[in-house]
Amino acid sequence: MAKTKSTNPFPGYIRIKEPDKNGLAELTVLAKGEKRSLTEFAKQCGVSVSTLSRVVNAKSASPNSDDLIAAIARNSDPASGVTIQQLLEAHGLAAVDLKIENTGKIDWNKTISKTKEKTILNESMYEEKAREILQNELLTRGYNVMVQKDVNIIATPQLRYKADFVISTDALVDEEISDWAFDVHIGKYRPIIQKLSWVFGAAYLDSMYKKGMKFTIITNEKEEFDIVKERFKDIEITDCISIILVDFFYRKVINEFQIPMLGKKQQRLIFEQK
Repeated sequence: MAKTKSTNPFPGYIRIKEPDKNGLAELTVLAKGEKRSLTEFAKQCGVSVSTLSRVVNAKSASPNSDDLIAAIARNSDPASGVTIQQLLEAHGLAAVDLKIENTGKIDWNKTISKTKEKTILNESMYEEKAREILQNELLTRGYNVMVQKDVNIIATPQLRYKADFVISTDALVDEEISDWAFDVHIGKYRPIIQKLSWVFGAAYLDSMYKKGMKFTIITNEKEEFDIVKERFKDIEITDCISIILVDFFYRKVINEFQIPMLGKKQQRLIFEQK
């Protein structure tokens, strides 16, 4: 059977812990019901019986796919009482609408129900997740990584600007770059184009590239990523500036677009679309 691409069935959820294999096994057995065999249940879920067998025996070597969890929920016995929320919790996922304590810390064990008033996820959590994603992606590629925070990447008497985080790495040593600064851009309340315009002006006053630094905006909005790519594909700038598209749900980099640099015909990207 050909492996199908994941459809990301739970876009409003993120992984916060390792799966509870035993809990998921119990829920899967209940979802199967008494009248169906494991083989019949597996067929209805669109997977092999061996795949489902590993789940019910708590033998899965790694977290099961989100598509499998969705299939179990979709085909569960109505009389079993198994809910999608129970399955997701056992799977290690939680809704992104999280309760923020007065201390400013996120309570990962409690989620709040959706109300008429839109809840806003603490931006610091996105910054932390983005940092984890970029750090892990670089480490898995064999590069050295050291994370810095509260670094002024623009510093003039008139203007100071701190990146959300800076990674010192040897990934860009061939480009004579030692520090990679990141700004995490979440939501559509302010277009990335507007942010880039400000960055261009700031870089003109205090070039980041001349200080051995690359600057990247991180976004999870594919539409905005595509707009930037189309708008800036044919221009050239003197600084090293890019935009990275990430998937917070699967915790990975999807693609990177670097604005062409003046005098550089070819630019090596660490993260290229496959």
